[in-house]
Amino acid sequence: MNQPLVAQPEESLFLRWLKFNFVGLGGMIVQSLLLAILANGLGWRDSLALVIGVECAVINNFFWHEKWTWKERKATRWRERILRFGRFNITNGLVSIGGAWMLMELLHERCHLPNQLVNLISIVACSMVNFGLSHVVVFRRSLAEETISAKAAPAQITPLPPPANRPANR
Repeated sequence: MNQPLVAQPEESLFLRWLKFNFVGLGGMIVQSLLLAILANGLGWRDSLALVIGVECAVINNFFWHEKWTWKERKATRWRERILRFGRFNITNGLVSIGGAWMLMELLHERCHLPNQLVNLISIVACSMVNFGLSHVVVFRRSLAEETISAKAAPAQITPLPPPANRPANR
């Protein structure tokens, strides 16, 4: 059942960033546990275990961001929600998986840093890029929300001053 859209105030960017990072902590737990189980427990290659852990964290984070971080930017239709999930996987997923994989190859495989330390480094390194992508690309306000928001806010049009000593058109 579709509900009418009503313009809702936006949260401050700082508060949204804090929520984003709080949700990210949950994703970090998912990612770190899977890395530990798959790589350290089952002997999988660290890079493969990390990629699987990252994707599971990305999926977990998407649903929490939709429910909490960007709750006022609801997808009104299933199609829109599926497209948003795809955008999240393409943006945050690729940044997180690509960044984590490159850092694991460089810092763990070549420099022999512990895999959990490299995991934490990759999370911190990718989080700011992911926040920006989530805010601007994934959970962007819909055209309907922009229209309602524009109608709700009074126009801020300042008239131009009258022309001074302008010759008349002939």
